[in-house]
Amino acid sequence: MNRNTSSAFTPVRLALRGQGAHKIVGTVGDAAHILIKDWTCGNGEEYVAAVKACVNAIGGQIAPEEFR
Repeated sequence: MNRNTSSAFTPVRLALRGQGAHKIVGTVGDAAHILIKDWTCGNGEEYVAAVKACVNAIGGQIAPEEFR
């Protein structure tokens, strides 16, 4: 496993519900951190899809831009 958590991609700005602040996501590691710490509704289809994509990017099965 590559554990490619630092792979950079074109940054994305996320507005997280209830936090009033935006987060900038520019690496797979950033995304993983947000999924673990900041995602407010962790049981929906979107969350599961995001986790799967994150795992695939960390494992090197998809490119960072595809993960984005």
